[in-house]
Amino acid sequence: MGDNLKKIFLALLATGVLVFDGVGMVQATPITISSVRTETGHNGFAVDSVTGKYYQQVGFGSDSGATLLVYDTATHFHNNVSSSTITLDSPLYGTYFTVKNNYLYGRTTNSTTEIARWDLSTGTTQNAVSSVADMGGLNVLHTFQWGGYSGVNFFQDNTGMYLFGKNLSDNSWQLSQIDNDLNITDTKRVDLGLLGYAFMLNGTLFLGEHFTGNTITYSFNYETGSLSSVDFTLEDENGNSGLSYWGNTFYDTLEDTLYFNSVLGDYNNNMTGLYSLDHAAVAFDVSSGSDPVPLPATILLFGTGLAGLVGKRMTKRKKK
Repeated sequence: MGDNLKKIFLALLATGVLVFDGVGMVQATPITISSVRTETGHNGFAVDSVTGKYYQQVGFGSDSGATLLVYDTATHFHNNVSSSTITLDSPLYGTYFTVKNNYLYGRTTNSTTEIARWDLSTGTTQNAVSSVADMGGLNVLHTFQWGGYSGVNFFQDNTGMYLFGKNLSDNSWQLSQIDNDLNITDTKRVDLGLLGYAFMLNGTLFLGEHFTGNTITYSFNYETGSLSSVDFTLEDENGNSGLSYWGNTFYDTLEDTLYFNSVLGDYNNNMTGLYSLDHAAVAFDVSSGSDPVPLPATILLFGTGLAGLVGKRMTKRKKK
């Protein structure tokens, strides 16, 4: 076995990324997220990737319009101290919207895939697109499992803005990159069935299979179009990984902080309210845009071989 591969393997063991059981199995290190606010309820959140301001919509949409709470800094947001409110001139549906340079991007209906861009200095619609090609917008049928009008989901990381939703032709999903004018510049298919929640980090989409589960089971590298199985488990500061209800995730690209919102009531050690994860790209192993866990097959083979060598040596010692 080459010296470089051995060094990589030993480094992963030292950092806790690799944990071996008696037969050479590999397990992922849990991801510890910190409680920010204990409020419950379906809320939409986003962070402006240019100004650093935080925005919150209470609920996940109404035909009567949308009102946003504005937080000037992360500290104000964490302490639930808003500075102002903004009323949009048309509805904003779903909890997954995004904000860039004082413009908000989101969906405008609860059953179609119409999307829009709002100027947050006035609350007025600046641009609208009547539908997203090949994407479905019906609640539950074309959304994350919990519904919540999550049929057209906006994500933003340091590689750009994205739309994520169910493809109309089959049971797969599609991830599209969009520009500032809501033009789709590229689309990739993600061949998965039911999903509960998702988030983008450094050009990689991470996916949880169920909205009440704390395990991140898949990653999708947008540049390469590769889908991988991963194994990250969310837990709080006390090591609790109890029942949750993930209704929203959002990412602060300026600070590399990822947020999760669980709307479940606070009982029986449930994970409830807003949680944050600092250095998120590092935690999920995509800090340099590389593929996250799972690890290369060569390392897995090396681990299995190492376990075999250890067993063989122990057998020889017993015979002596």
